[in-house]
Amino acid sequence: MVTGDCGTGKTTTIRLFKESLDPAMFIVMYIADSKLTPRHFYKSLLEHLGCESKFYRGDAKRQLHREVELIRGIQHLQPVVVVDEAHLLDKEMLEEVRFLLNFKMDAQSPMALSLVKQNEFWDKSQLQAYSAVR
Repeated sequence: MVTGDCGTGKTTTIRLFKESLDPAMFIVMYIADSKLTPRHFYKSLLEHLGCESKFYRGDAKRQLHREVELIRGIQHLQPVVVVDEAHLLDKEMLEEVRFLLNFKMDAQSPMALSLVKQNEFWDKSQLQAYSAVR
């Protein structure tokens, strides 16, 4: 997680981080969408992987899991997902991210995830409704 006030260089830091990763070992997928929904989240990730997304969210999630398993197993790449402006994500989207990372009965995490957000997220995350995400 990368947090900081507006204009402190969060996105610049993520760009430098991406450039430091060996493309023979990592595939980086960057998303910046202030109105990101679970369906568009999966669609965007699958497009980064060169796939056309299934329409329904559950189908797209299963499709993404299959694609990630292929990338990890055949190409030996570690997927890295960066979600910029994550402080704007609603509770449904944050829950979806949590479920995405809960893979094979929480035995493994299929990808690395970096949420880039402003400090205001910490105030929102203290609400009882966000306890599972926190």
